[in-house]
Amino acid sequence: RQITIIENVAASMRLEGHEFSDRDAMIVVANLSTGKLKTNREGVAAGYASVLDFIYKNHDYTSVSGSTVRQFQRDLLKFGSMYPGSEETEMLVAETGRPEAIETDISPVTDEAVVWVNRCFSTRIVHPLLAVAMFNALLLSDNPFGERTAAMSRITSQFLLLKAGYYFIPYCSVDTLFEQNSDEYNRALARTQIDPELKNVNWQPAVTSFLRILHQHKCQLSDKLERIKVPAGGMADLSHQLLDLVRLKGRITVTEASMETRQSPVKVRKYLD
Repeated sequence: RQITIIENVAASMRLEGHEFSDRDAMIVVANLSTGKLKTNREGVAAGYASVLDFIYKNHDYTSVSGSTVRQFQRDLLKFGSMYPGSEETEMLVAETGRPEAIETDISPVTDEAVVWVNRCFSTRIVHPLLAVAMFNALLLSDNPFGERTAAMSRITSQFLLLKAGYYFIPYCSVDTLFEQNSDEYNRALARTQIDPELKNVNWQPAVTSFLRILHQHKCQLSDKLERIKVPAGGMADLSHQLLDLVRLKGRITVTEASMETRQSPVKVRKYLD
């Protein structure tokens, strides 16, 4: 899950217009608990990482509600502002990024959509995947969070998919696939043409594109599982983690492996030797 958070953060930052590598995201995630974040850009990335970490760990105990979405919105900016213009902010938290300064209301359309998705999950009047795909398109069209809407849509989609029982979401980066398919998905959203009254909406383009991304996610996870299979006889847990990292990234330093596995460099070097 830690690797997925790192890849999601890096992809999300690039989608928001920042130059950001997986290594940049790795440093931010490693420093998140210590608060050693130097720029506003790192603060933005830290906010995204912290919300994802919360969702992955606590989705079972978190309700599908407007208050939950509001909480995600506040936590997204608790370390920094989303505005690219504040990149050189010296202090960690920009004035507009403090939780108490963030407008927490969401539009009636989005609020009603959250209620509708929750009803779909409990009654199955619409398949959960279709409900999440439609909600994501509606959220992006409604644009209730301004510059934060796109990031909020990716966060909320992952949360809703986990609530719908798709528990493999934290084990392969969804945001990376949204980045790779961003042009196609944006064209699909434009063809969907959601009007404010939600009458005669052609949901097919947006839903089909969203589901195609999820299908790619499933295929990538399947490929990843095939790559990390090890011979019978088993290996130590740390060996599994290191093998996974090397196969995923191709090359990794002892320092990076230590950060990823949360083991001392001495212990990591011992396993690598």
